[in-house]
Amino acid sequence: MIEKALIYATNSCGILVFDEPDFPEVPLQVPGGTVEEGEPVIDAARREFGDETGLVDRTGFRLLGDSHRTFERDGKLHNLHRTYFHLSLEDGLPDTWDHFDDHSRPSVERRFRLQSANCGLDAGRASVLVSRRYHLREAPGIMKPGALGLKPALNHRQRKLRCQS
Repeated sequence: MIEKALIYATNSCGILVFDEPDFPEVPLQVPGGTVEEGEPVIDAARREFGDETGLVDRTGFRLLGDSHRTFERDGKLHNLHRTYFHLSLEDGLPDTWDHFDDHSRPSVERRFRLQSANCGLDAGRASVLVSRRYHLREAPGIMKPGALGLKPALNHRQRKLRCQS
């Protein structure tokens, strides 16, 4: 079985996403990665979040739920188990930053930004996105509109004023 931990990190400006400038065909992603054998999934979430973002020693990861799916690759069936977490981030982070994940082989540059609700994710849509795409088994009472801490969409001017301070 392949075990993954994914982290939906948010603050009042949006949800943390990244792209990989050297691989423009790869879509936007949220931080996360593979759980090592014998590693508790929460420890993997903390490790992967720090490795990928450069934002280390974070606490407050909340379980959102998990999903299972089977897929075929190279003629073999694989079982994928994903566990989803939410992490509240402080306001005042840079609008964007680059980070090299030296734990990846080879080292990968990632460009991070806080994606505003105006750009397609508000609390309800984020919950639905996770639930529908991954057939999420919800942690009790968590995955509902507002669960990720995102605010209703701001217009561009409001976002610019709020997120620049």
